[in-house]
Formats: sequence, structure tokens, C-alpha cells
Amino acid sequence: CVLNLPKCITYESSKFKLDFNLNCKSDNVIYVARCKLCFNFKNDTQLYFGQTCNRFHVRLNGHRSCFKVDNFSYEKSALSQHIFSEHLLFFGEKLKNFDFGIIKQVAPRNLDRAEDSFIFSTCSDILGLNRYKVIN
Repeated sequence: CVLNLPKCITYESSKFKLDFNLNCKSDNVIYVARCKLCFNFKNDTQLYFGQTCNRFHVRLNGHRSCFKVDNFSYEKSALSQHIFSEHLLFFGEKLKNFDFGIIKQVAPRNLDRAEDSFIFSTCSDILGLNRYKVIN
């Protein structure tokens, strides 16, 4: 996987740093994805905050597997749903449409709380890609 976001990100009124000591093999992490298409062509920063107790690259494979139109698989991931809804011509590029970074590693029992903290402090549930988040 490619972790290619800058070390410090400013979004709305929030500022946060990525942990460059973590990598794709790290588990129990909070991560962020930024839509390259919105950022480069619309001058709009669309962020998605996620969590995984698995290794980060395994979680990305889960997002990648949702880039299918059959059986509405794209609806199972906020990332694939965003590309389908906003940038359909680039749907085949899958996760290449995003820049990724790992924010921090936390204890498994704190993943939900830590993810929610980033989502709500940036209003990503309203203004960003977490508005697409599917609740099972």
C-alpha cells in the first residue's frame, strides 16, 4: 500500500499529524483517506477516517474489494460509494483515487472512540466522506 499524505493535515478548523513510524503492516490503527480527485480538480478536501484492528493493508483490501458494481458492492465502502457517486469515470481506478495516511495506533478497545473523535472534530460525518459510512 502507499502512505502518501503529508505529515501534517489541516482540515476545516482541525489540524492533525500522521505517525510516520506506522506502516501498512501496522494493526489497531486510525487512518485517513483523502480523495485525490476532489482535492486536485475541485480544490475540495474530502476526508474519510477509518479504523482497523487488522493490519492496515488488509483493511485496504476490504475497501478495494468493494469497487464492483454487481450486487451493489460499492455501497459497502464509503470510499467506493464516493467514487461511484461523484467520479464514476474513475471507478475502475479503485484506491488509486485516494491518498492515505495512518494517524495513530491505539488499543483495540479504544478504536471506536478514537475514530469517532476524528470524525466529529472534523465534521467528516457531515462534510466529508464519512457521510457515506455504512452502519451494519
